[in-house]
Amino acid sequence: MACGQTFSGGSITFQSGFFATIRSVRHTGFSRGFTECAHAATAGFISKYPHAHINPGQLVVEMYLPDGEDFALPPLDKDPETVTVTLPLRSGEASAATMACTGFMTEAEEVMPFDEAMMFTGTLELSGTPTYTAAVAS
Repeated sequence: MACGQTFSGGSITFQSGFFATIRSVRHTGFSRGFTECAHAATAGFISKYPHAHINPGQLVVEMYLPDGEDFALPPLDKDPETVTVTLPLRSGEASAATMACTGFMTEAEEVMPFDEAMMFTGTLELSGTPTYTAAVAS
């Protein structure tokens, strides 16, 4: 997902119960911080030391808001929870690929097109190691 896929039929499900159909999802990528070290005895170049932990990044997700009785706003006020992104079921698959992680919403922006369903773009801060499950062939 690091390249950013556009698809229809995928979904995002939060442990707290929020569910939406996904229009697109983009993973900002993994990163590893570092500390720069320079002092009076350092001549010329700065030394850099990598941090021990990897930042799992963020998911930026375009979602269609549920209609009617199922209408709900994204869970911007929730604590970190399990979030599952399910990719669309493709031809020849019995079950779709998924990515599950712990995360929490940090931003939600509504998009109100006149010729389409109401959408929002949400940013999900990931925490810990994501778990990827491959699709199963039928």
